[in-house]
Formats: sequence, structure tokens, C-alpha cells
Amino acid sequence: MPRLGRVALLLAAAAGCASPKAAPAPAPVGAAVPTPVPAPTPVAEPAPHGPLAEQPDTTALHRHLTTSVRLAFVGDINLGTATIPGGVPSDSGRALLAAARPALSGDLVIGNFEGVLADSGETEKCGKKRAVVWRGFTAADSAAMSAGRVVEGARPTAGRAGGVAEPRRTVGLSEPAPPPRRKPRGRPSSRAPKPAPPIRCYAFLTPTLLAPRLAEAGFTHLNLANNHANDFGLDGRGSTEATLASLGLATYGPLGRIVVDTVRRADAMTIVGVIGFTTYPFAYDLLDIPASVATVDSLRRLVDVVVVTFHGGAEGAAAVNVPVVAESLGREPRGDLRAWAHAVIDAGADAVVGHGPHVLRGIEFWKGKPIVYSL
Repeated sequence: MPRLGRVALLLAAAAGCASPKAAPAPAPVGAAVPTPVPAPTPVAEPAPHGPLAEQPDTTALHRHLTTSVRLAFVGDINLGTATIPGGVPSDSGRALLAAARPALSGDLVIGNFEGVLADSGETEKCGKKRAVVWRGFTAADSAAMSAGRVVEGARPTAGRAGGVAEPRRTVGLSEPAPPPRRKPRGRPSSRAPKPAPPIRCYAFLTPTLLAPRLAEAGFTHLNLANNHANDFGLDGRGSTEATLASLGLATYGPLGRIVVDTVRRADAMTIVGVIGFTTYPFAYDLLDIPASVATVDSLRRLVDVVVVTFHGGAEGAAAVNVPVVAESLGREPRGDLRAWAHAVIDAGADAVVGHGPHVLRGIEFWKGKPIVYSL
């Protein structure tokens, strides 16, 4: 029998065993019988209009036994590009990250991948629209590499898809150097050759054959919230995400793409959330501090550890020191990084790690949490 039914029976039995009430005395003949007045129905008093009770913060209540987490970070990564003559490294880039490999160990190894992983694409980034096609190394190049000879990076084919790539040549390490070309006889020119104009705009197309180097080096997570993820449009970024996913590497940074991973040891586990910010509209925007705070706060409620990375700040040797005001790169705003980093830690971030200036910047501890302003 249900518990409520048993309670009802017990109450009924108690009422039956109680002493019966004496019958009321009959009213005298001719006397007015008073009309019974029903008892007033109690009215519930309204709740006071005071402040609502504060809900407990679920992040303060450990729902499980947690464990320590080892994190490793690097700054900007570019493996090579088909948009610059000789921009693709020899030996498929196998030596690029060899020296860094011992340091790239941890439960999460996080880097900022700058560029697009694809073998072809169209870009409008640097003004004129152009198509770039990477045709790979030829069979002769592969044979040369197997024989220990260095192959110069193949030049890209610029223009329409289907064009013919420029020829590539190999140089044997043990072969004598070819004789220098003879200059045509004539009057020596007194004019010095004009230096090539500096490149002020870069669009990076990294051939997919280089992508395995990232997994081999030990990376587990790569940020795409930066100024090169969209160099070849949405198709290029989609190719990057698909290529890295095929290697088992997680990506984050674009809007809606936040990584939540679990680190387990024995009966303990720690849930880690990773989110990336930058100054471009396709990603979480560090220029909007209130929105950044709201985003971090919402993630804080779901995980044990919140890791925030960002791509921002001025660039170059003159940008080593972090100012206390908003920064820019030319006319492009790059964030008030000190104010922003403090705000996201106040919202629940456990670590904030930056990249983008291409120089090492200072490390600050804000309320006991680290802020690395640039790697």
C-alpha cells in the first residue's frame, strides 16, 4: 500500500478511537435557532517583495572527484604556404617541429594554426582575386627525397585551376655545385638593382601533405580564431577543419565551436572547456568585453576548468610591452587586452593565453590566475 494511503488509514483509525462528542442539548420550544456561521477561509499571505533567494553556484559544488590537468601551449603555427615561391618546405616538413617535440606533451597541447589547409582555393584577401593550386611534388622529387637530396619547394600555380605548374629542380647534397652562369659582356651597370618591394599582405595556403606534422608533434587542439583562418574563404576554413579532424585534432575558435574535453585518471576526471577569441566577426569577439564575459560565464557553469586563448594585440618588435590602453595594427583595432583579460578571469576563466604579436610578451597573475599575453 502506498505510504500516503497508510498515513490516511492511521489518521482515520485515530479518529474512530477518539471519545465521541456529547450530543448538543435540544433548544427550548419557541426559541430561535441560531444560524451557523461558516468559519472564514484562511487566505494565504502574499510572499514579501524582497530579493529572490540567490541560487547556489554549481561550479563550487564538485559533482565528481577531479584530477590534475597538464596543459601545453604554443603561439602561431605556419607550416608553409603555396602562395610564395619556395614556400613549401622540403621533406614534406618532417623536420619543422622536431626540435619542439619534447616540449609538446600534456593532456591538452594547444596551438594557434595560422593559414588554410587545402591544395587549392581562391582568395580575395590581398586585393585582386586569384586562384592558387598546389600540384604537389613530382615523382622525380619524391625519388630525389628518398635518395637524400633536398627538393626546393614547388612554386604555386597562380591563375585559373588546371594551369601547368612551374618546373622544380633538385640539388644533390653530395654533388658538385653547378658552375655559375656567365654574365653577358658589356659595360658594367652603375645602377644598383632595385630591391624587391616588401610583402605587406599574406594569404596562406598550406598543402594538406604537411598537416600530419601537427599530429606527429603532439598537438591535440588548434585554435582557428585568427586573421588567417579565412584567407581562402569559408571553403578554405572548411577544408582546414576537415583535414585536422581526419587526424584526430580538435579545432575551436569560430562562433559556436567550443571544445569540451574530459581528462580521466582512475576514478577521477576533470572537464576542461577551451574557447578562443579574436577581433574578427566570424569568431568570439574580444573587442566586446560584456559579450566575452557572458560567454565565459556560461561555459564556467558546465566545466571544471576554463581555458581561454586569444589572438590580438599589436605586432612586431615594438609590441613587446602590453599597454594599458587599446591596441591597433594600422587602422585595425586589436583589443584592450589588459581590461579584457581581467574581465574574463573575473567571469570564471582559469587561464588566458595569447598569440598574434609574433613576440614574447609578459605574464601576469590576476587573482591568482595566469595571463600570458603572447607566445
